[in-house]
Amino acid sequence: MKKNLILSILILGVMLSVAFAGATPEKGTCVIGPNQGSNAESLGQGVVTQAGSVCDASTEGCGACLEQCAPYKKIKDLYGCHSLCIEDDWCNPMCAAGEDPDCIVDNDGDGYASDVDCDDNNAEVNPGAVEVCDGIDNDCNGIIDDGLICEDQANDVGATISYGCGITPGGLGSLFQSFTPGASPLVAVDIRLRAGGGFPDEGYDTVINIREGTHDGDVLGTATTFVTTLIGTQIVVNFELPEIEVTPGNTYVIEWISPGDSVLTWMGPGSDTYAGGTAFGCTGITISYLDFIFTTYTIA
Repeated sequence: MKKNLILSILILGVMLSVAFAGATPEKGTCVIGPNQGSNAESLGQGVVTQAGSVCDASTEGCGACLEQCAPYKKIKDLYGCHSLCIEDDWCNPMCAAGEDPDCIVDNDGDGYASDVDCDDNNAEVNPGAVEVCDGIDNDCNGIIDDGLICEDQANDVGATISYGCGITPGGLGSLFQSFTPGASPLVAVDIRLRAGGGFPDEGYDTVINIREGTHDGDVLGTATTFVTTLIGTQIVVNFELPEIEVTPGNTYVIEWISPGDSVLTWMGPGSDTYAGGTAFGCTGITISYLDFIFTTYTIA
């Protein structure tokens, strides 16, 4: 009885193999395979492309089957060449036997193929990325930095020394810091100040000018910011300017109108820390060993 059963099973297996072998389709067609989701190469029929569908080994790179049998496009990423689900459906490896010239590539594995990813070797650059100020088109919309307000020049270092002009409030002088812009326009400036013992409780309006060339050059723009803070505190004061067209590589000067040492003073590290410019004292004399703390901003 057992021998007859085993013999029957063997005969049935041979019949199924012959029947399946005879079902090899013509080039460019797809057939229903018995091993859904497995490697169909063992059957000599190509690569599985969809649940229950097998790509005929005679097709060119599975492309014809993909168009007929699956709502997928092919993608090559860090894991090889496989199908990328467009619809919420079963998705399985394909083209595993080698390179497929029709495969869309995702070299950096960020989930965006090379047909939409503008830098397929950088996973932080793709259509889903957030644009930042770095001189790169992060979100692949064709615009670098997307018109963001970005830092241009900076001397943002630690400092414990501050400088002012005179003691009594009343605009007794100005302090100056020259800089060399790398981009245009200039739209804002930060400077780091410290509140002295005479800083008024109600706050204070502080003023900068942007001058061209030297400390006594033409004034290109002016900004005023109202400051409230505690005595002895260091604060970064932001001045929003009207857009000032500047020439990258030329020299410009930030003039801060000093209200007197007891009100506000401009922080500086006491050393030459900014290569693109220098400081000027209250009388306009160059202080070659000093740079004040500042940052300039541009629109990308």
